[in-house]
Amino acid sequence: MNTTVSTKYQIVIPKDVRKQLNIKPGQKLNVRALANNSIIMQKDIALDNATFIQKYTGVIKRADTAWGKAGMDATKWLRKQRDEDWG
Repeated sequence: MNTTVSTKYQIVIPKDVRKQLNIKPGQKLNVRALANNSIIMQKDIALDNATFIQKYTGVIKRADTAWGKAGMDATKWLRKQRDEDWG
């Protein structure tokens, strides 16, 4: 795919590529120049990790977990499960 460099040296990442790589506005990309006049752009993995953490923050407290359904916090539920397994 081709894209054009603007007068401010900006480029537009084609929509198909953005969708395929799940690139969001404001996301950081790593850009490197290679010796053969090529450019490599990669998604910043640290941001992906932050997104992962943000997605799962609070999962231990959610009501749809096994301990939430039992009306317990995760620690008490886990202790109960261990006691049942180990007698």
